[in-house]
Amino acid sequence: MAYDFRSPHYCLNHAERHIQSFSEEMKKFVDSSPFKRVMEFDPNGPRDIHKIILEKEMPEALSGISADIVLNLRASLDQSMHAIGMSFSGKGLNFPIRSGENDFLGLKDRIVKRASEEIFNTIYSLNPYQGGDNLLWEMNSLCNSQKHEIITPIATYARMESAYIKNIESSHNFSFPPKWDPENQQMILAIVDHRTEASISGKIIYQIVIAKEGNLSGLPALDVFKKMHERTQKIVDALEQESTSLGIISS
Repeated sequence: MAYDFRSPHYCLNHAERHIQSFSEEMKKFVDSSPFKRVMEFDPNGPRDIHKIILEKEMPEALSGISADIVLNLRASLDQSMHAIGMSFSGKGLNFPIRSGENDFLGLKDRIVKRASEEIFNTIYSLNPYQGGDNLLWEMNSLCNSQKHEIITPIATYARMESAYIKNIESSHNFSFPPKWDPENQQMILAIVDHRTEASISGKIIYQIVIAKEGNLSGLPALDVFKKMHERTQKIVDALEQESTSLGIISS
């Protein structure tokens, strides 16, 4: 049986379609006004709490699409190595993404036997391990997550325009910039004495970000997915070019 790179390219194209779907569904969600600015009374103060809350749940479809994106990108790497391994030695391989460089180097003999030393060197040059290509490492980490752990909606306070508290001598708590509280799905803008007149305005960005802890946590999910796709495309192209030049894969 002849092996080629049609399957890896299909997975890449499928991931790209999912990224487009994610962009469209995200816009629908953000445009639906899921966040709301409120003032809540705190009887323990007594105080007034000015904050922004998430009023609508993020559609489950967005979590599913995000999982489909990273899983298809991961599959394109594994399918590339499977094609090379089966063509070279009759034994398949997964693309190695490891927790460190030494961990990766421990796979050298296996990769050389199943795919050639040249392919091992090509993979090694891509630094597919934590501390090397961290974007690749984080993508692999997302693949091993539950789909609801990948992304989350947040409000980000990008720029203050004005802040006014009528009685500045009253007790108040105002820190800038305010931070989104993912556990309580809210962002506190200010805490003031009950019935104190307060007005706080600024530019607030509503978006969906990477939720899983790591180097990508809190970054805009759509931008991250696009960068992951670009990186994966380059890896697949590098493996295809090298395996074709070696005659492992027919051109």
